[in-house]
Amino acid sequence: MGQPGRWQTNASFLDRTKGCNPLGLSLTSPRANNAPFKIPSSDAMACKLQGPRLTCQTPPSSSTATIADIQKRDDAMIQIMSDPLTMQHLPFLSKWTQETMAARREGQLEGSLRGEQLPFDVYEGTRLIGTAGFRSLENVEQDDPNTKLLVGEFGMILNHSHWGQGYGTEAHFLVLEYGFAELKVDSVFFQTADANSAMKGFFEKVFGTNKTETHREWAAFYDGDVCRYDLTREQWYGSVRERTLRRLEQAAAANMQQ
Repeated sequence: MGQPGRWQTNASFLDRTKGCNPLGLSLTSPRANNAPFKIPSSDAMACKLQGPRLTCQTPPSSSTATIADIQKRDDAMIQIMSDPLTMQHLPFLSKWTQETMAARREGQLEGSLRGEQLPFDVYEGTRLIGTAGFRSLENVEQDDPNTKLLVGEFGMILNHSHWGQGYGTEAHFLVLEYGFAELKVDSVFFQTADANSAMKGFFEKVFGTNKTETHREWAAFYDGDVCRYDLTREQWYGSVRERTLRRLEQAAAANMQQ
């Protein structure tokens, strides 16, 4: 019988993290609209978000891991991202070699240090089960030239062996809460293949968000239309955060009954 940690809806996320500005930051304090955005270099290099079952941490670098550990991680990620079932809606991302995976990891680290993205490796215990995080982070100008919003694109790939068990919900919660609370992201968008009914259902049922756009920009890659969903900080703290926590409580309870 599993014994997962319990999600407490009144507990600060900052009390559940390790290594990322652990104390003293208000979850709702707004980021100044024109404040320069920069991910702290310590977070870009070695940020860890801890949940009851999952650990999300930035990909390893030569300054945080041994060459052998980096190779082991890359090999595990190749297995996940080459699996036909796991990658059924992302076929254009399903062919990897050790060289291309190393280049991907190094590019992610460089992008994080520039403040342009922040990816995380997702672990259950010591087992790598996927990747989640901000594929992009951009200050977007508004109609008012003095106002900019920090907009992130969220992406996740989870090993199919961990689908339907609440792991995806937990990874979404950990990364989104960090983005809204610590990075002061104003808005997040998600894109998924129109054929990916499970992911669309998650956004619509768990987050309560509706599709904001359908386009064919990458139709040749996805073999069909691509759907976009948007989530603002106000929506997250208005109701989506609590709804997601309730979903996590339900998953934890179901896990304890197994």
